[in-house]
Amino acid sequence: MYFEQLSQNSYLQRQGIVEQPRQPENQRASSPQSLRSFVLMMKELGTTHFKGEPNMFEADAWLRNIEKNFKVTECPEEFKKDTAVHYLVEDAEFWWNDIARQYGNDVQSWEAFQNYFERKYFPAEARDQLKREFMELEQGEKNVWEYEAEFTRLRQLVFYGQNDEEAVVQKFLRGLDPEIASRLVAGTFTRLFELYEKAVKVEAALLA
Repeated sequence: MYFEQLSQNSYLQRQGIVEQPRQPENQRASSPQSLRSFVLMMKELGTTHFKGEPNMFEADAWLRNIEKNFKVTECPEEFKKDTAVHYLVEDAEFWWNDIARQYGNDVQSWEAFQNYFERKYFPAEARDQLKREFMELEQGEKNVWEYEAEFTRLRQLVFYGQNDEEAVVQKFLRGLDPEIASRLVAGTFTRLFELYEKAVKVEAALLA
């Protein structure tokens, strides 16, 4: 009788005659997003794979792109490391597998990943070399736009003048072509973009 009654109730439920048993509220709530869902969202945003080539600029660009896409997807901290690891390939993947084997539980967080990544792809010796290049950078044969692009590219890796915009302005001014700089040295500039815009106008006037 029990099985007959159970079968009858199931049939009536399917026909909509008997109300389906209601799930508790905590069971009806949508399940939390999985690691896989964030990996797929990152893919849709165009997140690129990192091969591990010894180029600080490529490593920096990849890391910045990953962090930008984490913000867009609102990726939880607990998924960030594994999501980033998914986008490591070739030499970078071999390197990380070796780190994971050696340090295990010490590399479970996104912060730990960043620390090891920076130690690997932003070594102190290479950063010192870039700093020397930055400090010696001059406009030379470049136009102002090209000079500013190289200035910014190097600056973001040597962290020059992070809390001192005046020092950045003065460094840019010293590197400008002397003919352009001589027309700007008497000006007052509190932001780099102000000096850059004025330098472009001066250069255009000299070439006219």
